[in-house]
Amino acid sequence: MKLLDADIKLKNFGQDFLLTSDIANILELTKENASKTMSSAVSTGKTRKYHNKIGTFTIHHLEPDFNFGYEFVKIIDLK
Repeated sequence: MKLLDADIKLKNFGQDFLLTSDIANILELTKENASKTMSSAVSTGKTRKYHNKIGTFTIHHLEPDFNFGYEFVKIIDLK
């Protein structure tokens, strides 16, 4: 799920305050994944940290070409 889609789903829920368990149910995630998802995100914008009464979360900067240019490499069994 894209961050924007998650944001829209959460805003459409209509609550000012959501628990991790609420977010897990709305976004169909495990509670652990919901906690990690809501604590940090990535963007092509500048890295920013947001503080509020509930907690702190960060948005990390990634270069736009980070998700492009992958090449398939033969998978080997590493021991």
